[in-house]
Amino acid sequence: MPCKTITCITLGGALETIQDKIFVASKSEVRGFTKKGKMFLNFDTCSTDPIKFMHVSGSDLLIAGDHVLTHFHDCKDGSSYVCPDVITGIIALNSLKLMFLIPIVACQDKTLKVLRRSEVTQTIPLGGVPTCLHLFNNDGGVTGDLLLVGSMHGDVTLYQISHTDFSIKWTLSPGKSTSSITCLYCYDMSANDSLDLILGRDDGSIEIYALLTRDEDQMMPVLRFSYNCNESITSLQAGVVGSPGFDEVLVTTYSGWLFGLTTESIDKQSTELNANISPATDDKIRISKLKMEIDSLELAVAKERQQYEQLTQEDSAGLSTLPSLNINDKLIIDVEDKAYLLSMEVDVPIDNVLVQSDVNIELLDVDKNTAVLSLSECDPASGNAVLATYRCQANTTRLEFKFRSDEGTCGTLQAFITPHTQPKGCQLVKYELRPLCLHVRTHRVLDESKSYNVVNIRGDFSVYEIHSWVEKCLLNIPDKPPATDLVTYRFESVLLSTILQVQYRFHQCDVR
Repeated sequence: MPCKTITCITLGGALETIQDKIFVASKSEVRGFTKKGKMFLNFDTCSTDPIKFMHVSGSDLLIAGDHVLTHFHDCKDGSSYVCPDVITGIIALNSLKLMFLIPIVACQDKTLKVLRRSEVTQTIPLGGVPTCLHLFNNDGGVTGDLLLVGSMHGDVTLYQISHTDFSIKWTLSPGKSTSSITCLYCYDMSANDSLDLILGRDDGSIEIYALLTRDEDQMMPVLRFSYNCNESITSLQAGVVGSPGFDEVLVTTYSGWLFGLTTESIDKQSTELNANISPATDDKIRISKLKMEIDSLELAVAKERQQYEQLTQEDSAGLSTLPSLNINDKLIIDVEDKAYLLSMEVDVPIDNVLVQSDVNIELLDVDKNTAVLSLSECDPASGNAVLATYRCQANTTRLEFKFRSDEGTCGTLQAFITPHTQPKGCQLVKYELRPLCLHVRTHRVLDESKSYNVVNIRGDFSVYEIHSWVEKCLLNIPDKPPATDLVTYRFESVLLSTILQVQYRFHQCDVR
């Protein structure tokens, strides 16, 4: 690839044909490749933000960054939409069955926005922040307007969507695993001419559900199989890959692993391989060459590592630099436990994590956490309220823990992540704990029949100034205020279930 970093990849092709064209996004460029690796498209979208999301439907291309969705038709600019909140995903319903394109934008404010060109035709409220969008049965179902939506809190909902209306077919609750949905796919794993729903979560869980119908109505899916690899799932697909006649699920993880889950009996497979199958001559030559290449690479790595360790131990004029860790971290509120869930994952094994906070927090245990927790006494004069160390087990690349924080105080939580590498080093990650840290975005409105407190603020301040004040007090506020005359945000307390509404405009702010 001529590019350094790939931010998005998807399949596409002409309508009513096999979608076997590979589209790759890097920064503001989109490249297209055939299945044989020949590049047939090199398109610069001139986007100011890096492309984070991409969807291809025939000759229509949808790309999006944090706030802007752009629609291209035959590589010509068609329309664009500026989202007032952070975009978490994009997709388009089946244009072949619906006879027109319906783009859908998932936003951090727990909504889906249905578009017609640059206009929002309807806004669909959701129960959680959407993290994954996928067409039902991979093509939108019989009608082409069925959409699967996975959320940050682990539930999956099937919607039927048009330009002006929507309906909910079913909602699959997360059950024991409340980790967010990272990928969805539909495939017939049971060989009964009925597709199954395959989903992956960021805690490493892979689940297969049977999709049931009755009188052409969709029923609640039933769990058939589950597996956990203890690493965040980044993508999954299904098909016949390794053995003819046996379906498999291919999975990739955050640390770079690629593995498959097969319907074939492993004992039977190993017996047949030992008894009946012998590699061909060409395969033997390829295998021997691969083994020689791997051995030479291992020797080169060992030699360079030994030379590096000698240089770091000797008095040398050279400088030693530590590589930056690729940290996949997430801090969310667990509404049921009324606590924060902090997950951190790196692509190398973790030795230990030191947690420091300048405000009082209560550390809670997590069932999936195998690390050993050690608490240290803190001197109030040092500015430390909590000092804790999580010592991880061997080959641990992911750590989760929960904590509770009281509202009314603000501070900083710091995590020093030490990988199990040589030479020793650590990387710092900071998290701001806001004064109203137990309030989450909601679609509930104030009940005007009840009593409520009101705070009116007037003064010589701009919209950007009051927006920055609100952002420092509450969670999930976008970096910039929306381009509207009156800005409204609603929050719900996870402790008391009360509603907090913030409305502001130029020189005016009302809180109740």
